[in-house]
Amino acid sequence: MATFKKMISPSSMKYLPISKDVRDVIFNHKFNTYVSKDSEFNKYMLFVGNAVHYFIEYYINKKLTKDNAYVNAILMAKKKSILKVDVTQEVIDVIDIAIAKALEFLNNKTYDIEVNVYAETGSSLYDASIGGTADIVIYNDDDTVTIADFKNYRNPNSSNLYKHYIQCLAYANLISKTEGVKIKDIQIVYNLQDEVVTLPYQEIDLDSI
Repeated sequence: MATFKKMISPSSMKYLPISKDVRDVIFNHKFNTYVSKDSEFNKYMLFVGNAVHYFIEYYINKKLTKDNAYVNAILMAKKKSILKVDVTQEVIDVIDIAIAKALEFLNNKTYDIEVNVYAETGSSLYDASIGGTADIVIYNDDDTVTIADFKNYRNPNSSNLYKHYIQCLAYANLISKTEGVKIKDIQIVYNLQDEVVTLPYQEIDLDSI
């Protein structure tokens, strides 16, 4: 009898069974504040995040010049975000800040960008698989790996941090399982807050998801 596969993406996960001490750290975390003059700036944040994502992809993976990567990133972000409002100078300034912080974070590190990972899990008729693209895989000097992700939010909160953590934790478990590497930790990089939140790695039974 055929098995029906359902692909689960870590970015869509809303829960993982993490330990209470890590949960407490997440929900007690206080973020630095990014202050925008525009009270409605949130409407631009998807556009900003996509622009940064595309810039990193074009500049690092596709080896375009910074200028060409930037132009292509803005064009693709507009297309993906379906932006219906004018891009103000402040939005451009915010994108510039976020890109600069992303490159600063990557400086002097050994890493891969956009690493595809996949694993089958479960044993029922409606079997599932987990797969997606880990944004940043950092190779540390001690032969461990750090899983990191860039997040571009105006005002992130603890619920955002929890979701971002379990997303990266799922990727980390996939990479540990498929590549046999030791995971050191998880780092969520909030570019606009100039903040890197480092949280511990925990092994998760992927079959239980």
